[in-house]
Amino acid sequence: MYVLSSDEIKAWDEYTIENEPISSINLMERAAQNFVGWFTKNYFDTNRQIVVFCGTGNNGGDGLAIARMLSKKFYTVHVIICHITQHKSKDFIENLERIKLRDVASIQELNAKDTFVDIHPKSIIIDALLGIGFNKPIDDTWKPLFKKINSLPQTKISIDIPSGLSNNGFGNEDTIKADYTITFQVPKLSFFFSENEKFVGNWHVISIGLDESYLLNKDFNINYIQHFEIQNLLLKRSKFSHKGNFGHSLIVGGQNGMMGAMVLATKAAYRSGAGIVTAHIPKIGNSILQSTIPEAIIKHDIDENQISEYKFEESYNAVGIGCGMGTASQSLIAVKKYIESSNNIVIDADGLNCIVKIGIDNIKFKENTIITPHPKEFSRLFGETKNSYERIKLAIEKANQYNIIIVLKGANTTIVFPNLEIYFNSTGNAGMATAGSGDVLTGILVGLLSRGYSPKEAVLLGVYLHGLAGDFAKDSFGVESLMASDIIDNLSVAFKKLYI
Repeated sequence: MYVLSSDEIKAWDEYTIENEPISSINLMERAAQNFVGWFTKNYFDTNRQIVVFCGTGNNGGDGLAIARMLSKKFYTVHVIICHITQHKSKDFIENLERIKLRDVASIQELNAKDTFVDIHPKSIIIDALLGIGFNKPIDDTWKPLFKKINSLPQTKISIDIPSGLSNNGFGNEDTIKADYTITFQVPKLSFFFSENEKFVGNWHVISIGLDESYLLNKDFNINYIQHFEIQNLLLKRSKFSHKGNFGHSLIVGGQNGMMGAMVLATKAAYRSGAGIVTAHIPKIGNSILQSTIPEAIIKHDIDENQISEYKFEESYNAVGIGCGMGTASQSLIAVKKYIESSNNIVIDADGLNCIVKIGIDNIKFKENTIITPHPKEFSRLFGETKNSYERIKLAIEKANQYNIIIVLKGANTTIVFPNLEIYFNSTGNAGMATAGSGDVLTGILVGLLSRGYSPKEAVLLGVYLHGLAGDFAKDSFGVESLMASDIIDNLSVAFKKLYI
């Protein structure tokens, strides 16, 4: 699924109107019907009053159509029309006539500094004040209204986008703070910025039936990963296959007190389908790895406590480096050599911190090297940024500069490819913000690379699979109690879900 700009969405609307063909008012009707379908499934108590705040543009037109349809389904609906701008769209005017003609909802007209009627505590507020086309500051005379709405305790649902938030910008004190945002056809880029979480709330995409042929032969580079897209990547196993057909992974890392990271990464590589997994570890970790993962082959470093040497065999199909490794001086040389010698390599955690110490410009990266920083590691590598949008822009620049794949971990993990393609992940939850989760992802990516997936396929599948396993783990343990090992334990369930 693409993530489109406001102009691209508007062009898609116009293309659908021209080619389906369908009138703009009937396209608005279809959008309202689909919103009402979602609403009635989630809020089926018709005794709760619905208060719809409408602007006078097309977003307000959506709100009026929704108000009319909810009234026909026996909800008590009160509409408050706010004349924030002088402009009235023709579809807003048409929907206002329709709702007045049917006399199905009470309507209040509101000008700046007017007060609206008291709202029952159990009411639901629907925000249809401003849509994606509004990209300027709220007029000072209307700021009290937005502040008042935000102060109300009632559940707030925004249509398409919270009013006051732009498609690729950031909210402020004047932006509606929605509990839910029901957005049309595609997610908006601003939904993926952590700074906007308190405005967007939980968001859901509903189709409004825009003509899919518009997307053909278009060069859109921002994507939101969907289940069916990942299913199309899956490789199948022949019943005559053997372990040699599924590759040999090498996981490098570990130090005294941090061997658990290697346990997690090594086990995750196996659970992701690698035929053989070798762990290159300091000697001190031998009994830990041998007892916890008897399937693994162990290669000992000459150093008792640190990674200090490069141990590579041509049979390795993929390498993961950095898990629990530390940044001792003797490790830096080994890390540099692994990075410069490995065709399929995933660098995480202390592997990234070693790069910082070495100096990123002192390393020659192989094409499509994969790095998996969290935001702080990203900042150490490439410099501080002011916000999420600036960080993504910098990731695009650096992925292109070094010809690497950047997996920027977090909610809706952002994947940036050197060809400027961007993917936001759609799986995962806050319970995965726990120690070891990144080690599991490293193991998954290395296992998939060994299994025969290309770097792009491995990253898309691996990030999605990691989050999906985390979602299944959340179902069992909740977000507070979820541990990294629970993600590994649910990888098999996640794979089964993908193969359905």
